[in-house]
Amino acid sequence: MAEQTRRERMFEAEMTNSQLEQVQEYLGSIARQRAEIQTLKEEIDRYQNVKAGDDILAPLANGIFIRAKAVEDRTFLVNAGAGAVVPKSASEVKTMLDKQLAELEEYDLQLHEQFDRLLERLAQIQKEFEAGAAQRKGA
Repeated sequence: MAEQTRRERMFEAEMTNSQLEQVQEYLGSIARQRAEIQTLKEEIDRYQNVKAGDDILAPLANGIFIRAKAVEDRTFLVNAGAGAVVPKSASEVKTMLDKQLAELEEYDLQLHEQFDRLLERLAQIQKEFEAGAAQRKGA
């Protein structure tokens, strides 16, 4: 393996490794998002069993809650973008969340395929290095 080619392969290996790390981060993010959506679906189911007037904790932000009273109305207020909030039933919200889950699962599958391709390329580069090293030893 010529010195120029060896440098190019080293650079490609570094770039491929960097891409692998980035894909791993994306996969971790998707896993967290999927878990959050599953938890949210469970919370929606639990809320359906709460009686009007019961004390509940309503989240303001991640890990911050206020005390509230459950109301008879079982609609959920969903951010529709641009500051607009629309009422939706539990089944509508769960359908929306199921759609988000399906999109995340598709993206997860694509990222796993990309990860596998990158691993294969890295293995191929490593074999090229090993073959070049063997040639240099034999020369």
